[in-house]
Amino acid sequence: MSGQARFAWEHAIRGRRADVINGERVDRVLRVSLTFRGVRVDSAETVCNCEWNGLCDAKIVGGAVPDRLKNPNAVHAGMNRTSRK
Repeated sequence: MSGQARFAWEHAIRGRRADVINGERVDRVLRVSLTFRGVRVDSAETVCNCEWNGLCDAKIVGGAVPDRLKNPNAVHAGMNRTSRK
């Protein structure tokens, strides 16, 4: 993804227990969404000249590398979260 599709739109699997398909209710089963992105590390590559000043992760305070990637032990912290109760 690039441009407006990447920075200005939300991409997600909606948190519903069922969908209506062809007029019939269909219960959802496990759904997984994976997003793969390149991450800029601290170097000259972190300078970004895109037009998305308020949304570009390279321009947001804190840098381009999320804290969970700076601390490898923290990567597991978000793995057990679920939106269903």
